[in-house]
Amino acid sequence: MVECYTEEQRKSRKEHECQLCGKKILKGREYICESGRYDGKFFEHKRHIHCNAIFEAYFSEPWTDNEYDEDMIYEYVRDVCSSCPEYEYDQCDRDPYSCEAVIRKLVPESVQGAAMESVEANREDTP
Repeated sequence: MVECYTEEQRKSRKEHECQLCGKKILKGREYICESGRYDGKFFEHKRHIHCNAIFEAYFSEPWTDNEYDEDMIYEYVRDVCSSCPEYEYDQCDRDPYSCEAVIRKLVPESVQGAAMESVEANREDTP
């Protein structure tokens, strides 16, 4: 049971790893940090803005039962990819968490702008 919980947007003062996609959250980039205590154990998770938007979209689905499973979230995102005209099963070389089509389809309009900015910022940082 969750005993306490907080979620806030922060600016990174050092590199972190995104809990969802596993890529770096670079110094100076905005990210979401959630922390709290669950069944007596403290936790802290950090996610890119766009990854957090996908994470929240997944949990807004009634069938998730609020159970966290990275593989299920990945399959949820890849299901959206399969409807893309550019997609061929297992041939897409795009990161599904950073795909604009996925964000447009899954993320509520109210946060799409921030999610797209996050994708662009992270694309600029990758070689």
